[in-house]
Amino acid sequence: MLRRMSLEAGLVAMVCMPGCSLLVDADEVQCNVAADCAERGFGSAECVDSFCVAAELADPRFGCRDSDWPEMSAEETELDLIVQTLVGQTPYGGLTLQVCPLRDAACEQPIGSVTTEADGRARVVVPFGFRGHFFAPPPADNPTLAPRILHIFPPPGSRPSDDPESLLVTTLAEVTGLVQLAGGSLVEGTGHFFFTVADCQGQPLESASVSSSVVTPDVFITYVGATGLPDPGLSGTSTIGQGALLNLPPGFVTVRAIHEQEGKVFEQAVLVAADTITTATMIVSRTL
Repeated sequence: MLRRMSLEAGLVAMVCMPGCSLLVDADEVQCNVAADCAERGFGSAECVDSFCVAAELADPRFGCRDSDWPEMSAEETELDLIVQTLVGQTPYGGLTLQVCPLRDAACEQPIGSVTTEADGRARVVVPFGFRGHFFAPPPADNPTLAPRILHIFPPPGSRPSDDPESLLVTTLAEVTGLVQLAGGSLVEGTGHFFFTVADCQGQPLESASVSSSVVTPDVFITYVGATGLPDPGLSGTSTIGQGALLNLPPGFVTVRAIHEQEGKVFEQAVLVAADTITTATMIVSRTL
């Protein structure tokens, strides 16, 4: 697995406003197999994580994303997690993360859960090649923490690594101030996708631009400079590969990364929920 502090080292998190919900329009799940895409009028599109994606995106130059990722199976694997605070980088104990199946957007029937120890660490058992997500609601004793959705890329068990998955927690006040540095503001009722763009070797990828399938006046992109703070002057990722798509509508949203010199390298459907932060690493390849 990749070791990553993600964009969370510079921006992170959002608190669930009153009435926030993880409910997602079921119609956003487009397919189970490629044949479903053809039936829905997407032609020869492939079914990628419940979304119909144009077949030409399966470019062999960027094949590491799929070739090394097995299908989910009944076999189990262990995943190490570490949770820290954004301010001070101190361990955060007592945070519960639910293991949510792919089709259970609201995580109404979690297949497992884990709570971090005093040192912020936890080990959870998940299916090999797990394609679902983790959800961490704010704990009862600290309701100002942001609710979080965490996608694991590559899927657990795909690659050996001693590095834990890292998650930083923060408050609404902290993230609001950081977003203001990017020249924007957060819209209540929308969700926010925080990403790290990396190559097939797990290294941050510079000069990649990121966009979403949703284009509205409220949606905007910000990239994080090498200092770990938003940099409005950037048109693509810096050397740390981090950024955020803010004010996305709840549901499954397609996000795309394009490297300036090498063309399209990534496209993936991620779960976005109202007043919640979604985090993922976007795995791409720089091999020509």
